[in-house]
Amino acid sequence: MKTILQDTALLLFISFFFLFSNCSRTILGSGNGKISSPFESVNVAYHDQVIDPVNGGEIQLENGTQIQIPENAYVDNTGKLVSAPVKIKYREFHNGAEILASGIPMKYKGGNFQTAGMFEIEGTTVDRQPVALADGKSITVNMASFVAGDQYKFYYFDESSGEWIERGKNSSRENPRKKAAIEKLGQMKEAPLKPVRQSANSPVFDLDVNLSAYPELQQFNGVVWQFAGTEQDADPEKYPWVFTEKWSSIQLNRADNAERNFTLDLKHDNKEFHTVVAPVLNGKYYRQAMARFEKQMAEYEQAKDVRNNEEARLAKEADLLRTFSVNNFGIYNWDCMYKNQNDVVHVDAEFLLNKNIPGINMDQVTVYLVTGNQRAVIPVSGYNRHDFMFNPEDDNRLVAILPGDKIAIFRNTDFLSLAAQVYPGKKEPYRFILKVIDDQIVTVANLENVLASI
Repeated sequence: MKTILQDTALLLFISFFFLFSNCSRTILGSGNGKISSPFESVNVAYHDQVIDPVNGGEIQLENGTQIQIPENAYVDNTGKLVSAPVKIKYREFHNGAEILASGIPMKYKGGNFQTAGMFEIEGTTVDRQPVALADGKSITVNMASFVAGDQYKFYYFDESSGEWIERGKNSSRENPRKKAAIEKLGQMKEAPLKPVRQSANSPVFDLDVNLSAYPELQQFNGVVWQFAGTEQDADPEKYPWVFTEKWSSIQLNRADNAERNFTLDLKHDNKEFHTVVAPVLNGKYYRQAMARFEKQMAEYEQAKDVRNNEEARLAKEADLLRTFSVNNFGIYNWDCMYKNQNDVVHVDAEFLLNKNIPGINMDQVTVYLVTGNQRAVIPVSGYNRHDFMFNPEDDNRLVAILPGDKIAIFRNTDFLSLAAQVYPGKKEPYRFILKVIDDQIVTVANLENVLASI
């Protein structure tokens, strides 16, 4: 009996030790199922919007995401339909900075996710009472995606088990609202043509021109044509007979590489003259034209500002949407598995900082490999440093999060230098020296800019 108790105590000790070891890795952020941002005060902000749960509604984000909520979609904790306004909290994660700041684990069945977009959606009443989706109701999330390809599956993160659960697969599709908005923009009209006053005492051609071929000139009354060339031999003022000759053929065409200049070709019998002219106005015709021009120019500038604002808005909007209907609040992800190529480099890694920071033991700090076009974030902690691997053909960055929301980094160019030193398939020891960034990371956008710059 005594032996059995001793064995039981030993098993309990082993179990406790195993649990403690796992918890320690979770605290370090090793990606085993716990959501915990490695930053103290940096995370992805939510988009909050209040909706009428009785009638439902739609939430539209500037990046193109559309969330469609049906009528009578929510119940309270007693199962009763909610009629009071409901606040929807929603946020997305598309790149390494957002994934890293969120602390959401990106491991699945021993592999690492490479995302095509991840989102989290929550809901409460405006006075913060919990709500849930009613039976038979679902929210359709048309999530903006900046990644093409049909290899991505849809997953739900079960926070109770710390595991991702596959929910299905769906193809990406073109964002119809962005397409329609671009088509509506059409071509920007050209700026109005500013009238030019006739030079004093300069001879002009008074031509009877059919202006239907030149829409920009149709608004001008009293147009005459003045020499606008640079070659002295083409200056009609030097040849008075040009203005008195009865020309049988007169051709006026836009000059190459000129906004308002025209070529004028005159022919009669054996005579011909070729020059460059521009439309000009004088007297009341010029004054009237300038008044119209100033009004049209103000309207043009206003239209240009509207167009520029719309183009800037559309530049932020994704070309693609990935659609799935969900019947639970929580975290969802469009993912495929990140795959290293055949020439992957293996090293026995040691991570150090380029400067001494009191109280920091790098053996206890998780370093993150941000790779896969900055859409895969792979934690590298104590248990897998001895077989650290990376694809030299990919973009790679190492990031360590330090106290006070500071970071240390190992750049992509450093990885390229390392790859040139190590033969694929041969694991060698390598000491990574991470450079400490002096400035504190204060926002996710700030982190994104730092990662993009290295």
